[in-house]
Amino acid sequence: MASYIGGRDNSGEVRMGKFSEEKVARILVFAATLAERHPKAFPSGKPGQTSTVLKIGIHFDIYALYPDIPKRTVRSLMSWHTRSRKYLEAASVAGTPRLDLHGDLAGEVTEEQAKAAQDNLAERKARSKASKTAARKATARKAGA
Repeated sequence: MASYIGGRDNSGEVRMGKFSEEKVARILVFAATLAERHPKAFPSGKPGQTSTVLKIGIHFDIYALYPDIPKRTVRSLMSWHTRSRKYLEAASVAGTPRLDLHGDLAGEVTEEQAKAAQDNLAERKARSKASKTAARKATARKAGA
């Protein structure tokens, strides 16, 4: 059976990519490992549930520290995490500190990066609004039929 990970749609269904239950389980186990070993960078242990903005290229640090974890698992986790609403909201403010795995300062969000995060959030809001409008119209058509 396949699962979706990433953002949630209007029905609360999780979306981003289609992955096997096994792959989702591996990603979540690794997320918990990172939270246990690097609590300042990954305080919640659940992807997308924290607003800690991470160092650019942190995945390379993770590859080096965890060579037995498939790169695809690391990339999927980082994608899930950094595309979350909470993460993007934090990254939408220029000057927000970026942290490395130890929780040390490793740069900050630039104006350009903040603008990109703001644009991403605005696009999501527009898609959500369009989706809700389409759902209402479909419900109205069904009710009228």
